[in-house]
Amino acid sequence: MFFITLWKPLGDKMRIYLSQKESTDSSLISISNISTFNDSVLDAEAKLIIADSFLSSFTINEVKQVINLIVKKMRIGSELIIIEQDLDLLSMKYFRDEISLDYFNTLLFQSPSRSIKNILTGEFIREAISSSSLKIEEQNFDENLCTYTIKVRRSS
Repeated sequence: MFFITLWKPLGDKMRIYLSQKESTDSSLISISNISTFNDSVLDAEAKLIIADSFLSSFTINEVKQVINLIVKKMRIGSELIIIEQDLDLLSMKYFRDEISLDYFNTLLFQSPSRSIKNILTGEFIREAISSSSLKIEEQNFDENLCTYTIKVRRSS
């Protein structure tokens, strides 16, 4: 007895939400791990990729490789939005007594199903994408959630 697995292309809906959280936007295809992403998305196929707290699920040494794989899956002209907790902002708010230790931990470990292997900074993310074919379009901090968001476009 044997099993045949049929690969079903994701087609024209190549709008991906990479996260251990489920997307609330039904126009996005939720993918929670890198192997599924690699197997499901062809090279240069994705129109939009949102990586929401996705990079933090890898070790700090794996982040650049993950970014390179994500870029490989992007069409020329497509967008990548990376949203991550920012250690600099979290630390600043904690040391200024603007957030409590409980809130600090809630922001980092808010979901029991979420696996965190690193905490990044905006500067680290900018440096990690600097050697790729990505052009920064927007970047901002959310002081309430202590997150850094960067929007980049693939130029070549």
